[in-house]
Amino acid sequence: MSVEPVEEIGGYFGLALPDFGDHFPVALKFQSARAALRAVLESAGIKRIMIPAYICGCIPGSLAEFGVTAETYYLDDSLYPVSVPEFIPEGCVFLYVNYFGLCQSNVDRLLGEIPPEKVVIDNSQALFAKPGPAWASIYSVRKFIGVPDGGLLMTSDTNIKVPEDEDTESFGRMKHLLLRMAHSARDGYASYLESEKTLNNAKPLRMSRLTKRLLASSDMKQTQERRRENFLVLAAELGMYNTFKWTLDAESVPLCYPLVLGSDVDRLRRKLAARNIFIPTYWPDAQTPTSPESIEHRLVHRSLAVPCDQRYSHDAITRLAGELIASVKNQN
Repeated sequence: MSVEPVEEIGGYFGLALPDFGDHFPVALKFQSARAALRAVLESAGIKRIMIPAYICGCIPGSLAEFGVTAETYYLDDSLYPVSVPEFIPEGCVFLYVNYFGLCQSNVDRLLGEIPPEKVVIDNSQALFAKPGPAWASIYSVRKFIGVPDGGLLMTSDTNIKVPEDEDTESFGRMKHLLLRMAHSARDGYASYLESEKTLNNAKPLRMSRLTKRLLASSDMKQTQERRRENFLVLAAELGMYNTFKWTLDAESVPLCYPLVLGSDVDRLRRKLAARNIFIPTYWPDAQTPTSPESIEHRLVHRSLAVPCDQRYSHDAITRLAGELIASVKNQN
């Protein structure tokens, strides 16, 4: 007769982490958003997908690896597709990115123009966006929370399943997180890059127990509130320098405050990094149009994804805004 395993009692202490429970109980949980996308496409035998030019450069290559052809479309100045197809053929779907967690109105508009069952929403930059009627909505938790990996999939399609095999590499992806805690982000950056490389393999796997437990220790309510508060502070302080006017609606939770300037920001980004202000680029390897005035080109080369996340107090964000204003003025 088999005996059910019981919860371990005694032995050495583990890390003392709070447990808020499963924040995403209805989501299917994978090792990455890329893996979730692959699971969606393979479940229905999709062989063709329309994707925006402004997207992580790894996506087209990843799609090609499992036999899916990607067709590129471009965006207008509101980050909406320049041309929405009137008809999407069998075996093809349309993917749209909820950019910076600030494009929910575009998502809603698109789902009114394209049959929802033909739409995949990439919410990798919008962790708290509701899935809506789209066929599938995909999320990346590590862009919002300090975890080594993890992707979520929201769908009503019961044909899509999470694999039995679990991701066993999460422990090896912890080094950069621990280095930042013990030393600094600068000390952990090389390990972060190595960790990201290990996620290039998009073969779907079940989210690791380690990542699930770390996610459960995150205060999502505080995360949402602080991100919105910090975004609004940055918008008030930096809005006059921004060539793009962002709107934070009542429910959106932003990834960052995208500060779009009138000229290239590479030199400015390096100057900020020298002062320990690290600004990511989304996405330097995107297939942007050659025109420097295209929205894709401006977002890659002229924008700063200013952090507004839950780590920073009101005072810290105000100081950050002051540093940025001084740096922008000096550049001009």
